[in-house]
Parts: sequence; structure tokens; C-alpha cells
Amino acid sequence: MKKLRGIVKRIAAVGLAAMLVISQADVSVLADDSDTMSFAELQALIDGAANGDTVKLEKDVNWKESYPSASGDDSNPLIIPSDKTVTLDLNGHTIDRGLQNDEYYSKENGNVIKVSGNLTLTDSSANSTGKLTGGNISSLGGGGGGVFIDENGKFTMEGGSITDCAANSGGGGVKVNGGTFTMNGGTISSCTDRNGFGGGVCVYSGTFTMNGSARITGCTATQGIDNAQGGGGVYLYGGTFNVSGSPVIIGNTAALPSRSRISRSSPSQPPTSSLKAQSLKRPRLRSMIRTGIS
Repeated sequence: MKKLRGIVKRIAAVGLAAMLVISQADVSVLADDSDTMSFAELQALIDGAANGDTVKLEKDVNWKESYPSASGDDSNPLIIPSDKTVTLDLNGHTIDRGLQNDEYYSKENGNVIKVSGNLTLTDSSANSTGKLTGGNISSLGGGGGGVFIDENGKFTMEGGSITDCAANSGGGGVKVNGGTFTMNGGTISSCTDRNGFGGGVCVYSGTFTMNGSARITGCTATQGIDNAQGGGGVYLYGGTFNVSGSPVIIGNTAALPSRSRISRSSPSQPPTSSLKAQSLKRPRLRSMIRTGIS
């Protein structure tokens, strides 16, 4: 009997060691009796992940599960800390901030994710149905309803989508506020900036690089109190926008139609931004870049 117990203990130890090794590469959100998990639960997994880990979702994530009686608080998005490097695999699931996005001065206010460290977003599902949604920045001076990238933050989008997010002051989908956004794949769609500063992406400062098959589509920049009127797809206030491969910016709208794809800050302002393309020989890309620049 003692010998048997010893064998069982050794097997258990080996199994535990194997789980620890696996967890260094892939931290799965395991299923339980509920259909969704809270932002607080996912945040705990992100905080506990080692640098280089992948957090893989096995269920949808809902902000209201964490704060069911709250009307909205921008201090409670998912946060990627400055010392964290992590990959988030949506695995076909939804991360929903669940905020209203149809009113200019809505009381509900908050990003889905704030990136101060290094985040890579992927979606390993067969049909690529994973998404971030429901972010809404109703205050002025913030932006990035879907993802807000801090000064030293780095956000790489390989797959999934950012959809149905909104802001009042730059980037209904994503705002680059001095950091780096590399979009190699995935889609930003149906996002809105209600003050005309980039329905899809606003580059306030920093660098936005769009590669491969990435898409920005169906986004809107409406005319707000600052009358910016531009950048249904991308608004370039400052920083740099690099384009390579075969990305698509199509089907976006703005208060000023000629700026529905890409818009840059007013010519009367200092030239703080630049637009570069590595494949300017292609007529479609040349046209795409010329059409929206003001």
C-alpha cells in the first residue's frame, strides 16, 4: 500500500509539473457552470500571466458581470500593465464592455482595453469570430473606445475584430496616444468618433503600421463640436502612418466626404504627421492615400 501511495504521489507530481510547463505558454480561461466570465476574472489571469504567455478564452467576457449596478467607469477597463508582455487569444469569443454608444454626452464611459505594456491580439477560431466590442468614451480628451494605447504601449493586432465601439475625442476603434499600433490582420468595423477624429483609428502621436490583410471598414467620423469632420477610417493628427502589403480601408464615412478614408490634421496646423507607403507603385494604394488627405 505504501508503495502504491508513493507511485500515486510521483504521478501527481509529474502531472503538476506538466501543467506548470504548459501554463507558461498558454493560460486558458477554463469553462465552468456560467456562460460568461467577468472583466475582473480576466484581469486576474492577465496579471498572473508570465511575460510571453498566451491567455486563451474559452468563454465570452462581460464587463457587466464585474460591475452589474455600475453606470460606467473608465477606471475599470482591462489593463495591460507597463511591465507586461502577453498575447490574448479570443478563440472565437467576445469581450464586451457593454456601454451605450449612441449619445454624445452619455454617462457611460470607458475603453475595452488600455495598453501600457505589450499586447498581441489573436483569434485562433476557425471562423475568426472573436471580437472586442461595447467600448464608449463619452468624455473629451480620452478616445479609443476599443483600445487606448498609452505613450509607451505596444499593440499588435493579428486577428479578431474591434467593432461597435465609439468615442468623442479620437479613435472610435483605436487611439494611438504616443505608443505603437501594428495591424497585421483582423478588422476594425462599425466604430464611430462623434467629434470627427477618426472613426476607426486616431493617431494622436506615435506610429500606426497597417500590413497584410488588415481591414478598416464601415466606420464613421461625424461632425462634433470641434468640426474636425474627417477620417472615417483613419485620422492622423500627429505621428506616422505606415502602409505595406494589401490592407483595405473601405466603406467608411465622414462629415466631409473627401476625408472618409484617411484624414490628416488641418493644413493651418504645424506639420506634425507623416504618411508613408512601401508599395506606392500600386495605383489602388496611391489613390487610397491621395483621396483622403487634406
